[in-house]
Amino acid sequence: ATPSGGADDGRPLPIQSPPEGVAVQWISNGRGRGLVATKEFKAGDIVIAERPLISSQDGANVPQVLSCGYCLRPLGCLELQMDIQTGECNPADLTPPTWKLPLQMERKGFFTDGVISCRSCCGTLFCGKDCEEKAYTQWHKLLCVGPLKSTDEPLYQFKMHAIKNNLDLLFAGQVVANIVRRYHTETPTEKKHQDRSKIAKRPYASFTHNKWWDVTIPPKHLEHLSEEAFKKMMKDQLTESYTLLTKAFHEELKGLPGPLVTLEEFGSIVGMMHQNQLGIRRANVIKEYLQFLSTQGKSDAKDKSWELIRNRMAIIQNHLEDEDDHDENEASDENGEGESGTRKEAEVGEIEQKVGNCDEEGSGEIEQKADDGDEEGSGE
Repeated sequence: ATPSGGADDGRPLPIQSPPEGVAVQWISNGRGRGLVATKEFKAGDIVIAERPLISSQDGANVPQVLSCGYCLRPLGCLELQMDIQTGECNPADLTPPTWKLPLQMERKGFFTDGVISCRSCCGTLFCGKDCEEKAYTQWHKLLCVGPLKSTDEPLYQFKMHAIKNNLDLLFAGQVVANIVRRYHTETPTEKKHQDRSKIAKRPYASFTHNKWWDVTIPPKHLEHLSEEAFKKMMKDQLTESYTLLTKAFHEELKGLPGPLVTLEEFGSIVGMMHQNQLGIRRANVIKEYLQFLSTQGKSDAKDKSWELIRNRMAIIQNHLEDEDDHDENEASDENGEGESGTRKEAEVGEIEQKVGNCDEEGSGEIEQKADDGDEEGSGE
């Protein structure tokens, strides 16, 4: 399906004013557009810096790093982050660290100064009011499970369905939530429904929109299915997800003269997320500190800092070994889904923890750098 506002030949319109040193070119019908370098880049050069339209922390990473729910920067301090990884601190409780490293590196914007909770008590944390407000108004308000009174509600069921089947559905839910929000807050009410709908979808119109089932390769445990059976399974998953999401957004969608996002469009949105999402790793907070520590001269404070880090790294390593054993056991079961089991369980636990947290009274700029060949440099 060609996104609205595309070029006459069916291709999406080009990005306006691409960064210096790169050009946007049409690669192929299967791949869509791509960035092509027009000058030489050195390792470490910034090729492009942009703010993502939709962003979310990887589900497997949630129990290990406490990040802002919008800009994704690590929250608090290194001591807090290590307490989370050792199990001494539960992200839901945020117990302050009882220890402090004698040598402290400059924050340099790496850690955030503040930590605040979502206004609806879902458990999502932010670095400050600005990020909380942006997330809440752009998509989080419609996807927040804090106000829910039961796990039977459609929003909860939508998230659980996505976690158990495919996380692309969660990303697509963020896109739909943003479209609904834009429709009600950023489109002229005097315009026709169809025109308002196009305006609301405009940020996503220039992406390649292929159907989800046409761009997804079957995972190993489903390779035995025929192409037809695999596509039918994905269409069934999509239909169930769409039904739950539209029920969850019932209040925002009722009274409209027509659907804001059709089932076909939802299939294209999920396909868009599948093809265009970009996993980005930032430097590990512990590695950053170890690099800082290696530059310091000899002192008792440095020795004590090394000792504290080593002791906690040993605990973290034991946790990782336990998780590897768990993954191996999961991988040996009949379903063959062990590799993704830990990630899904982490997400499920996060959502179950958030539902009903309120009583009755009650995203950042990312720099993509030229590859310097150092695989360890990506961190975790």
